[in-house]
Amino acid sequence: MDVRGVGLGLEIRLGGMNSWACVALGGAAGAVARFAVSGRLGTVGGSGFPLGTLAVNVLGCLVIGYLLGFGESRDWLGERARWFLVTGFLGSFTTFSTFGHETLSLVERGHSMAAAGYVAASLAASGVAVLVGVWSAKQFG
Repeated sequence: MDVRGVGLGLEIRLGGMNSWACVALGGAAGAVARFAVSGRLGTVGGSGFPLGTLAVNVLGCLVIGYLLGFGESRDWLGERARWFLVTGFLGSFTTFSTFGHETLSLVERGHSMAAAGYVAASLAASGVAVLVGVWSAKQFG
């Protein structure tokens, strides 16, 4: 995927918006995207394993790794685009507050092993996703 013009194009479209407006617009879009992805994937099994939340956290980490890896090496992501995409969109798309709540909920419902698996999978997969995003940006960007 060629995203070389995306940063500049987004920066131009955001024009004279201040940081608050850029973050707010990005945040609204990220929240809607999270709602759609999480709702589509939902939970798995009798324990209610939160697959949707895991998926958005891993995907968000992959995207932030790619954007920041690509942007830092090529200086294509302007300040407003970064506010919109990284702080706003990805900040509301990834859901670590929801992650904490769902982990506690699994434990409270007696599914401690599912909770431990969820924590381990979230941390491991998110960390790997950031690494893959940075690597992808360097390889293909």
